[in-house]
Amino acid sequence: MKIYFSVSIIFLGLFLQSCNNSAEDTDDLIEWNIELPSHFDSLPIPLNNPMNLAKIELGARLFYDSQLSLDSSLSCASCHKASFAFSDGKIKSRGISDSLTFRNSPVLFNLAYAPYFMMDGGVPTLELQIVAPLMHENEMGFDLFTLAERLVENELYQALSLKAFDRELDPAAIAYSIAAFERSLLSYQSKYDTYISEDTTVFNKEEKRGFELFYSDSLNCSSCHNGINLSNYKFYNIGLYENYSDPGRWRITEKSADIGKFKVPTLRNIEYSAPYMHDGSIATLKEVIIFKMSGGVNHENKSDKVHSFHLNEKDQKALLSFLKSLSDPIFVAREKERRTKL
Repeated sequence: MKIYFSVSIIFLGLFLQSCNNSAEDTDDLIEWNIELPSHFDSLPIPLNNPMNLAKIELGARLFYDSQLSLDSSLSCASCHKASFAFSDGKIKSRGISDSLTFRNSPVLFNLAYAPYFMMDGGVPTLELQIVAPLMHENEMGFDLFTLAERLVENELYQALSLKAFDRELDPAAIAYSIAAFERSLLSYQSKYDTYISEDTTVFNKEEKRGFELFYSDSLNCSSCHNGINLSNYKFYNIGLYENYSDPGRWRITEKSADIGKFKVPTLRNIEYSAPYMHDGSIATLKEVIIFKMSGGVNHENKSDKVHSFHLNEKDQKALLSFLKSLSDPIFVAREKERRTKL
C-alpha cells in the first residue's frame, strides 16, 4: 500500500548494520571537502554515512554501471545525465524492456539539503532512495541482494568497498556509496549565486528586473521557491489538472486533501531540466510562465498560493532571463569531466 515505507522497514536493519563499519579515520575521509559560498549552510552529512573519497568513487562507478538493472541495459545515469543537471530531457524515461517510468525524471544535485525524496516525499533518506528505482518493475527491476551477488567478483568494487567501509561489497555498501556520490553533486556557481553573495553588478538589466518580479508580492514566487535550493519542500496542488491520474502525495498519506499535491521542485538549473511538472507535460520554461500566469484550473485541493497574474511580453522575458540565471554550467561541466575520469 505504502511501498516506500514498506521498503524502508525491510532494509532498516541492514542499513543500521552498516553504521558502525565506515572507515571514518582513513585518509579518504579526511581528503574529501568542498568550499561552499557563504549563503549555503554547512553540508548536512548523516553520522552513519560520513563522506570519504573511496566511498564517493565507488558510488559514482555504481551510478554509471548498467549492471544495476536486471538485464544490464540501464544505469542510474541512463535517466540522470549530467548534461541535463541529472535529469534526461524526456517526458518520461524508459526502463527495462522499454517500459515507461511513472514520472518525469528529477534533477539530482544539492540533495544533502533535501528533507525527503521523490515527488510525493515517500522516501526519507538518500540511502533508501536507491531502493525505489532499483526495484521498480518499470525502471531497473532488480534488488540490492542479487546485485551484490552479481558484483561480488568485481575486484575494483571490492577494493573500494574495503577502503570505504572496511568490509566487502554488500547491499548496504552499495546503497550508502551511491548516496555519498549523490551528496557530492553540488551546484552553487550560478550567476544567481554570484549576484546574491558576491557581486550585484553581475546581472544585466533584464535579469535584475526578473529577479525583482520573482521576489515581488504580486507574483509571490518566493513564498514556495526559497532557501538554498529555491524550494520550501512543501506539497501543493497547483491546479495542473481537474482530475489527476497520478494522485501525488495521496499515494503516501491516502488523505483526499493530498490528491494532486507534489513537492515544490528546485528551480536551480531549471534551464537544463525540461520538460516540466511531475509528468513532463509542459515542454518549455516560457510555457511554464504562461501556465503560472493562468492560475491553473479549478481543483478542490488547489493551493490558495496559486493565483492568476499578468505580465507583459517584456516582463515575461525578464522573468525567463532570471530563471536562466539559476543555471550552473560549471557544475554541469565538472560532472561531465568527473564521468570521463572514472
